[in-house]
Amino acid sequence: MPSTAPGATRNPERPQFATLEEAVVTSVEWFVEPCWKGERLLARLENGHVRLTDQVGKPAGTELDEAAHVLE
Repeated sequence: MPSTAPGATRNPERPQFATLEEAVVTSVEWFVEPCWKGERLLARLENGHVRLTDQVGKPAGTELDEAAHVLE
């Protein structure tokens, strides 16, 4: 991705995790995001290929190669 692209960054980002917080619900309009268990991945397009990385920045396993190809 060119460094001039909107949102481009040279620093690798990490997937975000849901965090447990206590709150007093004061309205029925509140929305709560459930904490889904499982892998968090980021997909990056680099030199025409999708690269999947896990929560610590390591490449995702080869079992996800098909998913990466679908994203290309």
